[in-house]
Amino acid sequence: MKSLLFILAGIMFLLTSCYKSETVYYDQLDVTLTQYDTKFDFSSYTSFSMPDSTILKTNYLEESEIEEFYAIGGTSEKTLDILKEQFIARGYSYTSDRNTADFIASPTILMIKQTGAVYYPPGWWWGYPGYGWGGWPGWGYPGYPWNPGYVSYYSYKEGTIALEMIDGDSFRNIENWVEQPTNDVPDLVIRWLASIDGYISSNGDYNAERAQRGVDEAFKQSPYLKK
Repeated sequence: MKSLLFILAGIMFLLTSCYKSETVYYDQLDVTLTQYDTKFDFSSYTSFSMPDSTILKTNYLEESEIEEFYAIGGTSEKTLDILKEQFIARGYSYTSDRNTADFIASPTILMIKQTGAVYYPPGWWWGYPGYGWGGWPGWGYPGYPWNPGYVSYYSYKEGTIALEMIDGDSFRNIENWVEQPTNDVPDLVIRWLASIDGYISSNGDYNAERAQRGVDEAFKQSPYLKK
């Protein structure tokens, strides 16, 4: 038994010596992707309008948290302001009249809680040939040949910010169609789309900083967005 403990201690020493430990922050896992109409001249647009609030889609926020999201100075308003500032900085003019705007700048935030389970069947790992204490040549100790199986549960929160640059005429065509629907459904033309994906922490201020960095990165990737 003492010999086995000595061997285990040696293995742990080798593992800690060979692998460098690093701290991984949430924002290091964020991904920002952009897509755009490569045949469109974005300088042909002059003005833009925006919705009254950010669209929120969630499957776990409480009613009080949703109210806070839409409160004055809340996440909804801050997201609109961030997006508006970016387009104004690119030379586009904001107008509250969406009937005359060349395009609609629309943000959507998805806050989704993912849950699930992974089942490890009996015999997994320990019963796999070459593993288990007795399976390694030269060790000479009785193996642990069978694992009765177990279930590992996981849960994490994922956040996505979607930014859309919608052609104004196509947007108004959809509005008119909703009021007077026909069999001929008009197309909604999206000239530019940005998706900022990442995991949500429990720190609201930290999440806001990450969102700001994500939006900045989306526009950095899109130098063609300018008047």
